[in-house]
Amino acid sequence: MKLVTKWFGVFLVENNKIVKYELFPKNSDEIAKRLKKINDGTILDEEKKLTEGLKIAKGEVSIDYADYSFTPDLLHDASIKLGKILFREIPEDRYVIQAVNAIDELNKAMNTMTERFIEWYLYHFPEEKKGKDFMEIIAEYGGEDKTNHETEPLKVVASSILALQKTKNRLEKYVEKSMKKIAPNLSSFAGPMIGAKLISLAGGLGRLSVMPSSTIQLLGAEKALFRHLKGGSKSPKHGILLQHPIVHQADYKHRGRIARVFANNIAIAVKADCYSKRFIADELGKRFKKQM
Repeated sequence: MKLVTKWFGVFLVENNKIVKYELFPKNSDEIAKRLKKINDGTILDEEKKLTEGLKIAKGEVSIDYADYSFTPDLLHDASIKLGKILFREIPEDRYVIQAVNAIDELNKAMNTMTERFIEWYLYHFPEEKKGKDFMEIIAEYGGEDKTNHETEPLKVVASSILALQKTKNRLEKYVEKSMKKIAPNLSSFAGPMIGAKLISLAGGLGRLSVMPSSTIQLLGAEKALFRHLKGGSKSPKHGILLQHPIVHQADYKHRGRIARVFANNIAIAVKADCYSKRFIADELGKRFKKQM
């Protein structure tokens, strides 16, 4: 005897004959819910009811839905609703990836517009030095009301830069909050922004969790690695991890070793976030200091 589950019901079959069955309600919403459970590998209530007290393996037998008054239209409607359910269940790390990518794009736009502002500003005030903190000037200029016909465009550019900065700050707060929820160990150990960038470069938290530490170490250095493999240039020692103060502030000759140890601990942190769900960031921090 074997258990056969179809989109319209559950059947107990013995010698290719249906012994007992439980049909699903003839309702597309209810069928979609059951199809979702089947997709997730969850045991249906109907399956539990038919197999109670029995040890039965699942199998497959051809059963015609029309014999039980189900229609193709009902399957079509249920499939559409199942698609909508699955579409809504987008992993949370996908939202973080979008946010961190948006932050990178905002940084590029701000840098481009800031360079344009500085060049334009120096036409009007050549006595100013390029080494000056122009972000302060932009902040002041963006709020000034006293402008003339020639400097009015500068105010517009400055206001745009400040608006981009405000958007960036809001997105960074969103990333920090989300990272504490979906990857508390990674966020605490490597920092929310570095952690989010690693997730983005890996293509998701799950994919990052199965990467070896050597791959994590070089995430963000793909172009340099390709040049090394193709033309024999120096092998990169780190990728996005260079943006972390621990690696960036280290002596140049020690950066590779520090990045390697750092990546090794990040790999452990990510696995804890994905599988054990246990908070071990503090332990990793102490471990990392000893390794240093």
